[in-house]
Amino acid sequence: MSETLRYFAEQARTLQLDLSQLQNAHPETLRTFAAQVLQELTALGLLEDTHGIGCYTEYSGRGGDA
Repeated sequence: MSETLRYFAEQARTLQLDLSQLQNAHPETLRTFAAQVLQELTALGLLEDTHGIGCYTEYSGRGGDA
């Protein structure tokens, strides 16, 4: 499993998100998670940088695929 996926799983756990409770999740929690995912994807160059995020990732320096 890639470090990116591990990071996303860690964030989902931190926000107490899981698939079985997705329909009941608070919208702000979902927005927070989506923002984290989009920032990471942009930092990895997988999405276009429209807001000047640059090459920042939360887990840079941990090794892996960042």
